Amino acid sequence: MREEGVFLEAQRFQVNTKLNASEFGEFEINLPSLFEQRRIIEEWGTIQAKIDMLKTMQFGTAVELGAMMPAILDRAFRGELQFAFGFLNGQRDSKRL
Repeated sequence: MREEGVFLEAQRFQVNTKLNASEFGEFEINLPSLFEQRRIIEEWGTIQAKIDMLKTMQFGTAVELGAMMPAILDRAFRGELQFAFGFLNGQRDSKRL
């Protein structure tokens, strides 16, 4: 293999445009075992199912909020809208907007 900067240091990779296909074949690529690959795919499937569920829930929440928006705006323009400012620290302070 050429010494023209393929690896500058153990942790740094330098692009060598002169690297040809036969030299590329000399690189050792470590792959996880077949068992580990299957475990990763199974875990990925579980994560993807959770993501899909969250997307569905978020869509439902957005639809509900969209349906409530006219009523919220109506109350806001009439001065009847209240906002709980202390909800983050457990207090129940509410202020009229």
